Amino acid sequence: MNKLSLLIGATAVATSALATTPTWIEVSTEGPDKYADGTVVQDNEVYALIWVKSGATFEGLNADGTVVNADTSKVIWLLPRAKNGCCKEILCTLKDEDADLASEGSFALYLLDTRTRASAGAEETVSADGTVVAVNTYDKISALSAAATTIKVAQNSVSGEGAVVTAVPADAPQPVVSGIYPVNGKVIITVANTVPYLQYGVSAGPTPGNLTKNTLVDGVNGKTGGEIELLVDDPQENRFFKVIRK
Repeated sequence: MNKLSLLIGATAVATSALATTPTWIEVSTEGPDKYADGTVVQDNEVYALIWVKSGATFEGLNADGTVVNADTSKVIWLLPRAKNGCCKEILCTLKDEDADLASEGSFALYLLDTRTRASAGAEETVSADGTVVAVNTYDKISALSAAATTIKVAQNSVSGEGAVVTAVPADAPQPVVSGIYPVNGKVIITVANTVPYLQYGVSAGPTPGNLTKNTLVDGVNGKTGGEIELLVDDPQENRFFKVIRK
């Protein structure tokens, strides 16, 4: 009986201490959540729970999943929770170095677009070390509000209209065209020095100063080491090509 009383007393003290500093965040969305192209979010797509310091404005995400300004924001959780067009409910815990963040800023939930051409889906977007392979866009779903010991997101959905293209990290390498091969009316462009978190496309035109066609190639994610191939299926009158971010 004494042990039980001690346990209840310890729990009461802990609850009282947490009342002013929430340590749990309940996350879910009503859906259907959509990407920027209007399609419904694919199963296993990633939602990001992001903290922003009080008085600061969120400066966005880089294509490799890191925040643009690590001094004023932080990715707390990456949640591959999309199922049937929405984020399934989950209770996240603020722990260790994140335990006091609720008293130092605010949180928001974002839908990420991590689709790649290779997978055409979102099955393996979070790697073993807890990072994402690539982020094309991010879209804010809702700010989070604190209530007692739990911060709960309003069960909204995201239409995709507010999606923002991720920034290119400052240390991203410059792609290098290693070959251009005309084959049966098509053009194959091989590219080196690419990275997995960016999708590459082709800008084309009839002259070097008039590269106006930007949609001749579907985006292809880069890779570390080796080369990727960009296929211009119908070059038409275009004879000059430049590799761009898709």
